[in-house]
Amino acid sequence: MKRYTEWTSARFVRRLVWCGCCAGLITARAALATVPTDHLVPLNATDLDPSYWRTVTRLLLVTPADLARCVWLPGSVGTEGAVSLYTVPKQKGSPKGTRYRMTATQASEPIWQKLAASGGKPLDIPIERFDVSVPESMALALAKLWRTMLQRTAMAPTMSSVSVDQSTELFSAKVAAREIVAKLDKNPANKNNLELLEIANSMLEYFNYPASERPERAEQIRKRALALVQRLNAPH
Repeated sequence: MKRYTEWTSARFVRRLVWCGCCAGLITARAALATVPTDHLVPLNATDLDPSYWRTVTRLLLVTPADLARCVWLPGSVGTEGAVSLYTVPKQKGSPKGTRYRMTATQASEPIWQKLAASGGKPLDIPIERFDVSVPESMALALAKLWRTMLQRTAMAPTMSSVSVDQSTELFSAKVAAREIVAKLDKNPANKNNLELLEIANSMLEYFNYPASERPERAEQIRKRALALVQRLNAPH
C-alpha cells in the first residue's frame, strides 16, 4: 500500500494546520519565572521517547534538510508534521544548476496515539506530502536564519513555568557539516523564538498559494528571515 499522498500542484494542497503552528501564542508562564534568554535550547536525550522519534523520523523526515527543517510534535491534540528545505544538486548533463526544494509532510492521525495503541509496534499510517520548488533567494535567507539561531543554542535558565500547550517544535539544519537539532522555548518574552516559529509557519503557508502568487510570498519570507538575522546580530 502506498504510504504517501504526493501532490506538487498548489490547487491540491489543503490548508496545513498543526497544533504547533499557533503554540507560541497560547503558552503561559508563571509570574515568578526568571527572565529568559531568547534562544533555542538543546534537545535532551530524555525529551523524546526513542521509539516515538524513530517512527516520526521514518514517516515524516523523508527528504534531506541541509538548509532548514522544523518539526511539530503535538501535545494532547493535533498531528505531527514537518517542513524541510534542501538543495537539489546539479545533475551531470543538466543545464540547470543547484535547485532548492521544500517538502511538507503531515500524519493523517496522531503518531503518538497510534503508537501507544499498537503497544510500540511499527506503524504504517497514511502521510500527506507536499513538494514545491522555491527561489534561491528565499532558500538562502532561511538557511542563514536557521544557522544563526542554531549556533546560538544554549541551555535555558531554570524557571517555574506553566504551559497551556505541551507541544514541541524542533529546528534543525547542517551547521559546519554537522546537524544541529534544538527545540523552541515558547516563553512569550522570547520574541526572536516566536518570530522564528512564525517564519516556519509562513513556510507552510507557502504551499497554499497559487504559483502566480508565490514569487511575492517568497520575497516576503526572504525579507522577514533576513530582518530577524539582522536583529539577532545587532549589538546588545
